[in-house]
Amino acid sequence: MSKKAAAKPSQKEPPEPQPTNPKKRKSTHQEPTTTEDAPPQPKRPRTRKFPHLKPQTRRIPQETISTQWKRLAEPSQRQVRELFLRAKRTSLNGIRDPRRRTEAESAVSAMVRKLERQLPRMPFPPRVKEGSFCLDGIVGGNRALEAEETVVGHSIDLLKGEIEREERRLERRREILAELEAEEVEEEDAGSQRQASHPLLEKYKASKLHDDADAIGLIERPVRDSFFDSPDPELQPLITQLGSHLDNIQANTAQLDGLSNALTSAEAALNVGRRAGKLKSSRQDDVSNLPAERPI
Repeated sequence: MSKKAAAKPSQKEPPEPQPTNPKKRKSTHQEPTTTEDAPPQPKRPRTRKFPHLKPQTRRIPQETISTQWKRLAEPSQRQVRELFLRAKRTSLNGIRDPRRRTEAESAVSAMVRKLERQLPRMPFPPRVKEGSFCLDGIVGGNRALEAEETVVGHSIDLLKGEIEREERRLERRREILAELEAEEVEEEDAGSQRQASHPLLEKYKASKLHDDADAIGLIERPVRDSFFDSPDPELQPLITQLGSHLDNIQANTAQLDGLSNALTSAEAALNVGRRAGKLKSSRQDDVSNLPAERPI
C-alpha cells in the first residue's frame, strides 16, 4: 500500500518547466493578431490564356420538354452510364484519405444508382444522337472546334494587321494630297502675281498720258486757204476737173476696201477644199487597193 501511495503522488506531480524563449513566444502571440486583422483575399478566377469553348445554359419551357423531348434508346443509356462511372472515378481519385474516400464512394455510389434508376424515364432533346454521349467523340469534336477557332483567330489578327497597314498607307497618301493641294494654291497665287503688271506700270497707266485724239491731231480742222482757192478764171475749170477726178478716185477706192479681206477668205476656203479633195482621193485609193475577199 505504501508503494502505491508513494507512486500516486509521483504521477500527479507537475512536469518541470522547460526554458522558454521570450522572443519566440512574442512572435507566436502576434501571429493570430496579424491573421485576424488581415482581410480575406477573394479568390481570383482562373483565366485561360488559350481559346476554349465556354459552356452556356439555356432556359427551356416545361411544355416543350413534355411534348417534344423523348426518352433515350438503350445504346445511348449505356453511354450515359459509362459517363456516370467515369465521373465517379474522377471524383474519388482526388481523395487521399482512406476514410474520407470510403465515405465519398458510398455517397457517390448512391447518387449514381439513383440516376441510373431515373435514366430510362428522363426526357432528352429530339436532336440527341447515339454519339452525343460518347466522351471521346465529344472531346475530339471540342478539340477540332478549338483548332478551327485558333485558325480563325490567327486569320482575324492577320486581317487586322493588313487593315492597319492600309490605314497607315491611306493616311500617308492623304498627307501627300494635302501637300499637293497647298502647292497648287501657292502656284496659283504666284501665277496671278506674275500676270499682274508691275506697280510702276500701274502708276504709269493711271497717269495722264495726253495721247487722245485731240493730242495726236486726228480731229479735222479747217485748212487755210491756198493759192488754188484764188478766184482765177483761167484756172477754175482745171481745178474743178481735178477735184472731180479726185472724187471719182476716192469713190472707186472705197468700193475696193473689203476686196482684200474677201480674197483672203476665198483663198483659205480653196485651200481647205483642195486638202479635203486630196484626203478623199487618198482614202478611195486605199479602199481600191484592199484585197478582194475570196469566196468560201
